[in-house]
Parts: sequence; C-alpha cells; structure tokens
Amino acid sequence: MKIGQVLKRLREEQGLSQSQVARLLGVDRAYINLLEKDRRGPSADTVRRLAEIFNVSPQVFYERSERALPSRSFNQIWEELEVLRPVAIPIVAEGSAGDGMEPVDYAYWARPKVAGKNIVGIQVSGDCLEPELSHGDVVFVDMDIAPEDGDLVLCTVDGKVAIKRYREVNGERWLENKFGRVEIESEADIKGVVIEKNIKVRRRKNLVLNWQI
Repeated sequence: MKIGQVLKRLREEQGLSQSQVARLLGVDRAYINLLEKDRRGPSADTVRRLAEIFNVSPQVFYERSERALPSRSFNQIWEELEVLRPVAIPIVAEGSAGDGMEPVDYAYWARPKVAGKNIVGIQVSGDCLEPELSHGDVVFVDMDIAPEDGDLVLCTVDGKVAIKRYREVNGERWLENKFGRVEIESEADIKGVVIEKNIKVRRRKNLVLNWQI
C-alpha cells in the first residue's frame, strides 16, 4: 500500500475530510489531495506530523497494514495538536520594571494541558536561589495558578519582578531567598508560580511583551 493510500485510509477511518486534515497540518486542501493520489511525496517531517494527527507511529505510512485504527473526532485531534504545537514564550530579565517589559530572549514550548494560557518566562539574575537556580537560568511562570507553601513564585518587590520562595506556615505568609525574608504586603505582590526550570532559549529581536503586572 502506497503512502497516499495509507493517508486516505487513515483519514476516512477517522471520518475527516481533506479540508480538515489540511487545516490540522497547516497546508492547502489541494496538497492533501496530491498526497493521497501519490502525485506528491511527503517529507519525513510531514509524515511525522500526519502521524501525530492520526495518533499512529510514522512507520504506519511505510507498512502494508490493513488493521483498524481508533477513531477520534476533528475537535479531539485539534485539541491535542494545540497542546503539541510549540508556542513562543517571551523571556524577561529578573529585576525589570513591572510595566511594558521588553523581552531579552524567547523560547519555544509545547505547553502541556495542565498549564494555563498566561505563561511568561523569567531570566534569573543573581545567585539568591542557588543551588536550585543560578544566574542566567530561565524559568516559565504560570500566572493562572495560586501558590502553595514551598513554591517558587514570580513576585514584585519594590516595583521590580523577582523570583522568590513562597512560604505559608500557620496562617503566616512571606517570601524568601537565601539572603532573607520579605513580607507579603498584598495579593498583587504574587504574580504566578514557576512550573518549568532550566529552559533553553533562542535569541530573537524586536519582540515586545505587552502583559502588565
């Protein structure tokens, strides 16, 4: 069975139109039509992405298999691909002023389903949280979740963003690092919780971060 025949069989088994597969793949419907007629050979990357859409191994496209495959709706596939598709997260330097900050870098991240939609990256400055975090490390912060005792959090101290340890013991709350303790003056001081550490970044110019803290 040729690759085009495998693609058509997978598409029909899952009840998808050529237009729907094209949308999921990010191409024109005509391209899917050419693939199914074996008038165009897909690249290895296209085969990998098609395998993600149909929830199969890429090897399926190269095998003469007639086995039935589990069916999923278009919306289910779209939701899963939205999670798999990396998003660009701007990275802001710790110690920046709170409003209209300009990113110093950015990182691509395939956001897991458990993460919120409001994610920001912070580049750590200094050694106040060593050995867990060192100068230059990058962390991702989810600004949609509330902190629990022991979490690393994004906060504002004297109008500047910082990463500190959140503590809550016997009804008392504070922020700390190895140099000391900072009292929490209001709920607005805490912006989010660190959910990912030691992120690799790629440099990119002319990015502007428009969120407000």
